[in-house]
Amino acid sequence: MENEKIVKTDKEFRKKILLISLLLVVAGIIFIFYFQNYLTELRSLAEENPELTLQKIINSMKIIIFSLMIIFAGAGIYFLRLGILTIKTSQFPPPGIKVIKDTRLIEGKNAVRKGVIIIILATLFIISGILLPIQYYNIMRTILM
Repeated sequence: MENEKIVKTDKEFRKKILLISLLLVVAGIIFIFYFQNYLTELRSLAEENPELTLQKIINSMKIIIFSLMIIFAGAGIYFLRLGILTIKTSQFPPPGIKVIKDTRLIEGKNAVRKGVIIIILATLFIISGILLPIQYYNIMRTILM
């Protein structure tokens, strides 16, 4: 293991990723508080106007499902690209990919195997992103009919 190659950390990239992660966590916390207030509002509205409440719930679910679809599809596309690059170069991480911590370079058959696994998982992400809205539509159609 003395000939082990290491892909060095890109410190600027790590800072960007940490900042983006922190912003996403803060946005998530704000969303949770907003959504709790929104649910309280919906409870009050449900007593006065159940039809309007149902429409607001459906619209909220559409936004949530669409957001999840974008996240799943985006992650799937990124990982698909990563898996293809890994197989093409027989190297993980592929050349030019920035890492947020020192990462042992994997080459040859092990890298290709890792690339295939990444592609399989990416495909599952993409399929989930596509099937999620379809399943939502079917559930809503069943509930509302």
